[in-house]
Amino acid sequence: MDNEAMQHLVNDYASELGVLHSNLVIERANNRTLQAQLDKAEQELKELKDKQDTTKED
Repeated sequence: MDNEAMQHLVNDYASELGVLHSNLVIERANNRTLQAQLDKAEQELKELKDKQDTTKED
């Protein structure tokens, strides 16, 4: 394999690595957003259950 072909492979690898890194950053951001939404929904559910329990006691 000549030097030019090797450089082409290295460039392709570096480019693919950059794409994978970008995708990873995006997925991590999506995961944080989904976790925040889940936390909020769980808190709302807890508040509704607490309210329901309070109503039953009255």
